[in-house]
Amino acid sequence: MASFHVDNGLTGTQQSMSTAYKTLLEGVANTTGITRWWLYGFNIGPSGLPSSTDCELVWDISRISASGTGTAATALPLDAADAASNITWETNNTIEPTVTATSSLAYGAMNQRATFSWQTNDQSQMLTGPATNANGLCIRAKSSTYTNTVGATIYYRQ
Repeated sequence: MASFHVDNGLTGTQQSMSTAYKTLLEGVANTTGITRWWLYGFNIGPSGLPSSTDCELVWDISRISASGTGTAATALPLDAADAASNITWETNNTIEPTVTATSSLAYGAMNQRATFSWQTNDQSQMLTGPATNANGLCIRAKSSTYTNTVGATIYYRQ
């Protein structure tokens, strides 16, 4: 099983946070070679300067049923001998994907001066991306007061 890494720091323009969710990364199954995939780790944190007042950031990983509009990103295999990924990735969306109602798989909050990291090696705790054309997962963030940018990295297997 191949492992991959994708982030929103190297491609596209990171979007400023607002009170509405902004998608940092979205991954969907391709029409060719549709396969299930397993998210086993992610990092998220502010990538811009902190605000002068202490701010909160809220993040979420949810299921999506249609892509938004972002910059295409290529997931890199962690082992260079592995084949390319079958998952289509977009970063730093300017138009949000269609998030499935009540589908949040992970949710958290953090301070603007912090980052959050999660990783598991237990298959039963991995977040599963569906093997359904144009369906997948997204990681997004919002804040009531922080208006700068946020970075995210996802690690997954397929």
